[in-house]
Amino acid sequence: MKQARTITPGKLLSRRVRGGVLRRFRRSSEGSSAVEFALLAMPFFGILFATLEATAVFFASVSLETGAAEASRMVRTGQVQLQGLSREDIRNTICDAMFMGCDNRMQIDVRRFDNFSAIDFTDPLTEDGDLRTDLMFQPGNPGDIVLVRVFYVWEIATPFLGAAMSNMSSGSRLIISSAAFRNEPFGNAQAAGG
Repeated sequence: MKQARTITPGKLLSRRVRGGVLRRFRRSSEGSSAVEFALLAMPFFGILFATLEATAVFFASVSLETGAAEASRMVRTGQVQLQGLSREDIRNTICDAMFMGCDNRMQIDVRRFDNFSAIDFTDPLTEDGDLRTDLMFQPGNPGDIVLVRVFYVWEIATPFLGAAMSNMSSGSRLIISSAAFRNEPFGNAQAAGG
């Protein structure tokens, strides 16, 4: 025969209170929105900032291309050589064509070569992942072959995107724009016109 379980009024009340609290906790949704927002906010804002930064890097690349094209035109047509413009003058011209800040993060390398097959696209980064310091400024003479390269160090602000986009030791992204061309016969034009 089974023995009957006796339930005292205190135990009965305790079960009802516990059951009621658990039931109310399961039904309550007052803090669920806050918890859901906390779980989704971090990935959402991370993706949003990564998208904005990738877009900014793209626009910086396009802006650098525009600046490098302007500098190349000045070298190719002889404006640099005839007016005695310096690397800093060219740098200022490029800065005027760019939308982002232009400070020591932007560098120019202009080299003269004997023929197109001799053009050397030397890696602008050292073995340590820093920008080289042996950049040159040789705009050349009429008919010379010249390579103009413009470098810009973009400092990546989005933490997890930095690992994917960085190519420098500092965690930054080096953006490069290049143009190779033969200088026009600007010396003959000056002699004919002057």
